[in-house]
Order: sequence, then C-alpha cells, then structure tokens
Amino acid sequence: MVTIEKEEYRKALLAKIAYLYYNEGKNQQEISTEVGIARPIISKMLNEARETHIVEIRVKHPWTSQSLETEIIQRFGLKEARIIVCQNEETDCSMADLGRVAADYFNSVVRPDSIIGISWGKALREMLRCIEQRELPDAKVIQLIGASGSEIVTTDGPRYAQMLAERLSCSSFYLHVPLVVESESVRNALLQDIRIHNTLANARKANITFVGIGYTEDIDNYSLLRTGYITKDELRKLIKEGAIGDICARHFDIEGNYLDTDFDRRTIGISLEDLRQIDTVVGVSGNSVKAPALYGALRGGYLNVLITDSATAIALIKIDEKRKKKA
Repeated sequence: MVTIEKEEYRKALLAKIAYLYYNEGKNQQEISTEVGIARPIISKMLNEARETHIVEIRVKHPWTSQSLETEIIQRFGLKEARIIVCQNEETDCSMADLGRVAADYFNSVVRPDSIIGISWGKALREMLRCIEQRELPDAKVIQLIGASGSEIVTTDGPRYAQMLAERLSCSSFYLHVPLVVESESVRNALLQDIRIHNTLANARKANITFVGIGYTEDIDNYSLLRTGYITKDELRKLIKEGAIGDICARHFDIEGNYLDTDFDRRTIGISLEDLRQIDTVVGVSGNSVKAPALYGALRGGYLNVLITDSATAIALIKIDEKRKKKA
C-alpha cells in the first residue's frame, strides 16, 4: 500500500500557506484564521517555503516596453523587438541588462536543431554570459566572421562561438583566419580553403543569427579600430564615403545601402546580402549614441529582430521622423 510521508504533508501545507499569501494576497492573520495556525508560526512557515524552494520569487528585470516595441516593429517592419526601459530618456541601460534580455530571447527561440550564427560585440558577450546551460547536441554554432586579432581573446569571434557551443553542448564551426587581410587577392586565395568554404556555407544555412552593430563615428569605441584592423585615416576615409555603421565588418550608409569598399573586399566573413537571406537576424545593441548606425542597419533590412534600450529606441524614432520630414 502506498503511503504519504509526514514530510510531504508538511510541504503541502507550506505550499498552501504560500499560495494564500503570494497568489491570493491574504495577510498573515487571515491565513492564520483560515488554516488554524498561530500567526507567528505562519511567518516562519513562509520563510521555510522560500528556503526549501517551494516558493521561487522571479522579478522581471530588466523591464521591457510593449508600446515602444510595437512602435519599432511597425515603423521598421520587424518580426520582433525587445526594448529595455532605462531609468529616464537621457540614460542608456547597462550592457549587463541588455545581455540578460538578449539571453532570455535566445533561450525562447533556439530549438534543438537550430543552426546559430554569431558575430561579436560587447552586448553579445553579455548575452553569452547569461544563456542557460542546455543539451542540444543536434544544434550547430557558426562563427560568422574571421578572428579580430584582439589580444583580449574573450572579445574575439572564435571565443564567442566556443562559449556558445559549450553552453548548448553542440558542435561549432570556426573561421581560423583573420577578419581582414592585406589584399583582395589574399582573401580570394583563403576562400578557396575547404574548411573556410564549408564554414561560410554553414553560415549561409543558419536559421538564426545574433550580431552586433558598429558605429563608425564613435571613434574611441569602434571595435575595428581598437583591434588594429583599420587606422584612423582609413576610418575617416570610410566615413567620407558615407559609412555610418557595420555589421560583421561590412559597412553601410545611413539609408542602409551597402558600401563596396577596399576594406570590404579584404574582409572574410558572411556578406550583408547573405545575412539578409537568413530567416531571423537579431541585432543586439544599446547606447543611444549608436542610433544612426542602428537606423542604417534597419533601413537596409539587415535585421528583423532588434534588442536595445528605450533611449536608443526613442533616438531611432527621432531620426526616422527627421529624415521623413526632409524627404
């Protein structure tokens, strides 16, 4: 005969008391009267319910704005958006908060057989730190662009792909080449290598990718400059040619037009046109100063999911309104 142990009866009582308190909003005196237990004991039992994980408190932080998300989705024709609410309109949210929201989105959309492309960027690094450990042996992680050459390996493309594959317990495909090489002929020769060819072919088969967005005019923080792949003179030349931002080291102007530059012809990684063909491209980027680059990325159709903060979203709307008035 199956019997229930006394401990199970106690847990059931703890669960009932916790339900009355947290779900029905009753105070401790009301619960005391209902279950016939002294009020001081009710207080101790509520603490016990938390300590034994019968009660698990989950605070929805960072908070996201549905109204801003709807506005951004409709204005730029996106599939989805996650907009973190900042403390005020003038304050950007932290990269850690952005990473948490991006990780929540990642966990909700990635499937057991997903082919996931990943580039690089500070926000993506924070996302990787927050992604939950899962067992998805049939998934694949693809490095979308060559290695940055940064001395800080934790911010480089191969490390990002490795971290993500470890989180998902799945296979990964790497581009064991520099992001930018000395000439177009060197790039073309490297693209003939079967391993590089296969990784880029897998990148084009991805069904979801996560990318960062670079802003050329934020010179002090521009990743390609910090990693030594571009000089200040070369960057100024790109800006004169209209470059406002980049995705995967591919540059575009504020209207999203791809710029066929010498720099691009020396770059190894997925192209913007190939990126456009992928079902879900998630841009993860915060800081309102980068809004012009994000605007160009959205206008070019290189992203169809955006994860950012409210200050940046408001800046995007202002840019769009201003440019529409000029048109």
